[in-house]
Amino acid sequence: MKKKICILLCSLTFFSAFNLVHAQLPYTNTAFSIDEFGLFLSSGEVKFQGKGAELTTKANETNGIFLSDLVLVSERGFILGFDYLMTGSGGSMVDKGANGLALVVFDATEVNPTIGSKTSGLGYSYSQSYSSKFSVLGLSKGFLSVGFDLYGDSKERLTLDHEFRNGIYTQGRQQNHVTVRGQGNRLEGYPVYLSQSVTNINERYKLNIETGEYLTAFEAPDPKGFSFKLRENNANNEVDSNAGFGHPSYRRVVVSLLPSSKLRENGFYLNVDITHGSETSRVVNSLFIPSKGNITYKEVRSTTGDVLKTYRINCPTQFKIGFTATTGAIYQKHIVRNIYLSLPFAPLVKDVRVSAACKDHTTTFDALINSVGFDTNKYVSGQQMESLGGKEHLDLYSFQFLTQIDNKQINTLEPYVATTAAGRYEYNPKTGEVVFTPVKGMLATSDKVYFSIKNKKKVVGTTNLGGEQYRSEIAAIELDFTLNCNDVLMVNGGAF
Repeated sequence: MKKKICILLCSLTFFSAFNLVHAQLPYTNTAFSIDEFGLFLSSGEVKFQGKGAELTTKANETNGIFLSDLVLVSERGFILGFDYLMTGSGGSMVDKGANGLALVVFDATEVNPTIGSKTSGLGYSYSQSYSSKFSVLGLSKGFLSVGFDLYGDSKERLTLDHEFRNGIYTQGRQQNHVTVRGQGNRLEGYPVYLSQSVTNINERYKLNIETGEYLTAFEAPDPKGFSFKLRENNANNEVDSNAGFGHPSYRRVVVSLLPSSKLRENGFYLNVDITHGSETSRVVNSLFIPSKGNITYKEVRSTTGDVLKTYRINCPTQFKIGFTATTGAIYQKHIVRNIYLSLPFAPLVKDVRVSAACKDHTTTFDALINSVGFDTNKYVSGQQMESLGGKEHLDLYSFQFLTQIDNKQINTLEPYVATTAAGRYEYNPKTGEVVFTPVKGMLATSDKVYFSIKNKKKVVGTTNLGGEQYRSEIAAIELDFTLNCNDVLMVNGGAF
């Protein structure tokens, strides 16, 4: 599919509110084809062989791709979901694979973005050296990276004879970490904001951006706890390469960069959720990412020398998004697929299931019973998104049915009407209810259609929360036909 996707603030003039090119959102990409992807400069080959984007396949690779036609207005934030898989041969007796992969966010004005450093750099941060000709620049104009570090050294203060980088001093290599690095350019910045183990919830570090020191005692990200691995497959094979929801190797990440403020400073709260198998865990919770102002961290000056540094954060006006991965002598296959992107404060919709629908009579139900809309675009730290919205903010007249054709959900020609082999669905925009009328003699045991919806119009700054770019994701309506309603005869108000 070839779609020019751009959510772009075209002008900072008085007319800026009217100069937006709206995207077809939510945005989806299976990553089964190179279409819509660009290759970072200095990247090796990324393969597309029917299982997703294979970022690495062998030893000593530093590869990455970005969504070349997708430009995001940074102040709106984003919610990005993707499946990943770490699998295949390349492990040792101790390590089943290396190094890891990263979601990277960078300045969209960078015309020729270049990938960052190898191995523990995960293609995002830099590598300093005793000689500038051996130094490797960080990812061009990087703003944020969320790294999934199986090997365990991307968070660490790198100290080698020929290579050094800022980071955390730890007691030995700690594997299976989700590591967040911040803004940087060329050979400075990219500080570690936070690193969280997924095997040991109590093993975590967070940068105090005022002192440059790392905290280890702060609130756990998920009160119910978690313990899993970034890679499930312990064998040197790819038997799990098609792992889907419920499979032990299944991993899906949702990264939410939510516009907000803290102590009158604008920025974002970052949440990272990982589904492992069939369970979802919050591994990063309400980490504040400033969009402006100074932060303090320790920058390297030599192999062993550090200096306390003040770095000026300046969030770009527009973002682009990419994926990077690295391997060393120990390696593995890193696969990314099923990318999904939406804007925060688009309506949150949930599937609706009617477990006792009539086979021979109309069935009426509330299609929006589990859905909420929004009239704000600012997140409140620590709150569930649902609690910031309400059903009253949904634009009932923006409802759109979809049906499945050739494994794709397609909008119906009439937005309020959907027809399947089982019958006809008709939506009432005054009530939000749907009436299903089965075909005569219908024998199906179940049926399914889909829907999406928008918020009511609400302009906040230059953003219309009721615009098409804030359309919800797709939710399902499923009917289970268990009743022959006309078999129940009502006589004088009684049934028998």
